[in-house]
Parts: sequence; structure tokens; C-alpha cells
Amino acid sequence: MSPDKIGKVRSRWWRIRFFARDSRGNIATITALLILPLAALIGMASEGGGWFLITRAMQNAADSAVIAAATNGGNAATGSTDYVNEGKAVATSSRRAMRTATAATA
Repeated sequence: MSPDKIGKVRSRWWRIRFFARDSRGNIATITALLILPLAALIGMASEGGGWFLITRAMQNAADSAVIAAATNGGNAATGSTDYVNEGKAVATSSRRAMRTATAATA
């Protein structure tokens, strides 16, 4: 190996060691490396929150349908109880309201 090539190799190693030991600009490097994982975590948190709210709205609609069907009863004159139809009517109205609410937030 020629002395000129040896000098270039030593120079490269010296630059690599100097770069590794230098502590200036560490915050910029760490910020650049962590910005994507941080953005991903924020996105997952907001999606999870939206999923939780929609799930709770669906459960509240089901609960309202059951309560409405139980309290409204049915036709007292014939003695028939129309719980199923009453529950479906409340669930349908709640479903429409939920679609409108999710369309407004999207």
C-alpha cells in the first residue's frame, strides 16, 4: 500500500472517531430520529380515542333501545307486547343520529 493511501485511510478513521466523540448537535439528531415514532403514537392515540367514542355511542344506542322497549310496553288492550318493534325503532333512530355525528367529525 502506498504512503498516500495509508494517509487517506488514517484521515478517514480520524474523521469517523472525531464525529463519534463530538457531542454538538445531539438534540437535533435525536429530534430528527424520534419525530416519526412520536407522530405515529399521536396518530394511534387519536384513532383509539375515536374508536372508543364510537363504541360507547353504539352501546348507548343499544341501551336506549332496550330501555324504550321495556318502558313503552305494548298494547294493553290486547295484552300483546311489542318489545322487538319498539327496540328496532329506537335503534334505527339512534343509528341515524350516530351516522350524522360521525359524518360531521370525519
